[in-house]
Amino acid sequence: MSRTLIPHEIRTIIFILIFANISVITSAQDALPIVKENAIWNVSNVNFALNPWDDDTFSTTSYRIFGDTVINLTEYKKLWTVNCFDDYFIEENSEFYLPIRESEQKVYLLIDGDEKCIYDFTLGLNDTVEHYSLYFGQSFELIVESIDTVIINDVSRKVYSFTASSSLPGWIKPWIEGIGSEAGLIECIYPYGNFEVYLNCYKEDNEIVYSLMGDNCCIGLINALNNNNVGNIDIFPNPTSNEFYIDIPLELLPADFHLYSVDGKLLLKEEINQTRQQISTENLPPGTYSYRIKRTNYCESGKIILIQ
Repeated sequence: MSRTLIPHEIRTIIFILIFANISVITSAQDALPIVKENAIWNVSNVNFALNPWDDDTFSTTSYRIFGDTVINLTEYKKLWTVNCFDDYFIEENSEFYLPIRESEQKVYLLIDGDEKCIYDFTLGLNDTVEHYSLYFGQSFELIVESIDTVIINDVSRKVYSFTASSSLPGWIKPWIEGIGSEAGLIECIYPYGNFEVYLNCYKEDNEIVYSLMGDNCCIGLINALNNNNVGNIDIFPNPTSNEFYIDIPLELLPADFHLYSVDGKLLLKEEINQTRQQISTENLPPGTYSYRIKRTNYCESGKIILIQ
């Protein structure tokens, strides 16, 4: 029996094609889905008091995926608003919100019979996407500004940051692969104002995957400040004029510091990388400002008063 020899060049091409196919399969298997049965998002809304003698207030809304439905021959999961303290789905404590589905790393909500894309994790750097905002009731064109990688719950996840291609009356929260955005599941765009929206906890089958509040998934930022196990963050002097200092425990470094005006506009952003860091405010007028100090699994906010 004669044997046909395959030239070296052809063998190389075959190997490359096989390897490329394996890579595509592996990439598809490594994709982290968002739409999963019994996934839970606890989203907090902090309203910053406009007067320094008033207290900030907060509320928490919980979303859970539970059950299936078919609409116009398309399969969807059911998204509900639920009682945050329910460990399991209890329909009488819940309210159906919207149908949701995921296909090829894109997430869609069915709103008034039309599908709206709220996530697309196939995007690359500088790609654009039409993102539908439920808050504004319209789509905005977003541009991928950066794609980073973070480890959350021992899993490597992509984090997308965006800019808007046109005027956008608000801020854009980063997307987190397999979770949603830093503002929860259904929204990543919010208008400027004296409030902050953030995802304080995400669970899968009642197991915490992502949390800013440790095990206290049903409390908001204000309560969490008094229950956190890490050392205190101290900002002084406050009131101040041209500068202040941040004393922060070593275990919270590095962290991001954001300073906002009373109408919610981001005025200053710095990375904190030492246990005592100086922040200059010499270019800011007197007034009351809100700040946020944030890193993975920790978030704190408060007020700074600038005087002449």
